Amino acid sequence: MSPETLILLLNLRLHVILTLDFYNQINMLYGTVTEFCTPTECPVMNAGRQEFPKTFKSTIQSIVRRLFRVYDHLYNRHFAEIYTLGIKAHLNTSYRHFFFFIDKFDLIKKDELIPLEELNASIISGKLNSQQQQQQQPK
Repeated sequence: MSPETLILLLNLRLHVILTLDFYNQINMLYGTVTEFCTPTECPVMNAGRQEFPKTFKSTIQSIVRRLFRVYDHLYNRHFAEIYTLGIKAHLNTSYRHFFFFIDKFDLIKKDELIPLEELNASIISGKLNSQQQQQQQPK
């Protein structure tokens, strides 16, 4: 890897972290006014005249594809750590919710979901949910 490429990637990583920080800040700030941002006061959530940009769905698809890759990475590279930390049920619940969301709105092409196809099949069949419930019940 060239020094220029490395610098570019390091800068990009920094900006991703900053973007997450901006998201957290705006989420906190917006949270302080949610009681005032009612359907009566703010019938449309926008900052101008257009309710949704033309690229809205494609932007969401790009975001959820990236989120899917994080779930894929967690399951395929760090599941032992997830298990050891005792957060397997949290990961499964989070991914199950995410999967139903992307499936309902057809946000990721089926061939892009192949890395987690066995897990997805378990979710669809209801096996993942029933396994979690059995594990969480006191014995």
